[in-house]
Amino acid sequence: MSTRPVRRRSAAAPRLRAEALTVMGITAAILIVIAFWLRHRGDLGTAFAIAAPCGFGLMAALVMLALPAYPHARFGVANMLTTARAGITALIGALAFEAERLTAPEPRLAWLATGATAIALALDGLDGYAARRRAETSRFGARFDMEIDALLLLLLCVLLHGAGKVGIWIYLLGAMRYAFVLGQWLWPRLARRTLAPSQRRKTVCVIQGVVLCIGLAPIVTAPLASVIAAAALIALSVSFALDIRVLLAEDQG
Repeated sequence: MSTRPVRRRSAAAPRLRAEALTVMGITAAILIVIAFWLRHRGDLGTAFAIAAPCGFGLMAALVMLALPAYPHARFGVANMLTTARAGITALIGALAFEAERLTAPEPRLAWLATGATAIALALDGLDGYAARRRAETSRFGARFDMEIDALLLLLLCVLLHGAGKVGIWIYLLGAMRYAFVLGQWLWPRLARRTLAPSQRRKTVCVIQGVVLCIGLAPIVTAPLASVIAAAALIALSVSFALDIRVLLAEDQG
């Protein structure tokens, strides 16, 4: 069996790592500038300014650990876009230290959170397209994208609950994907098959992000935020139930 692909991949590995580190480093630098600029303006506290880059640093470390599984020679535009989303997600997560201010009479912080979330959601529609367009698709990229999606949803739930707009039940929405992963670990029958791509699953995921983003907007009241979040939770629960049924049916077959 020829070893050329292995050698080519091995030779490209240093460049791939260098590109990935460069992208992570630039994103981290931009994040630090934004975080401390917001602190300097007096909009946000020191905890936010520290948590944002530290949170992204943890994500970047996990990406670098998983990078050997990436099959392409270049880090790619798609992964760059996902990295940008990771940086925005870190900013949104750090806002948890200021969550109670999201419902303050001065709406500037709430609009900041809403705008950042909208940008992250918009980029989510671009990285997958870029991967397909540029032949950069991979399990690594899909997993990177999915984990950022799941983390963003969880952090948005933290903000909505911390702001007092939605009850603690909102964590059922944010933690459902992680509960599913735990269920696969505890119940191996759920992990024996890989779910095929599903437009229904993608649509429901988009709905979750849009609903939580809308809920953050200052013009959306707490009762309305609760109603639309509850509807999103029901949709997500049904989607997961359908996936579980498919996995169990395939296992029995």
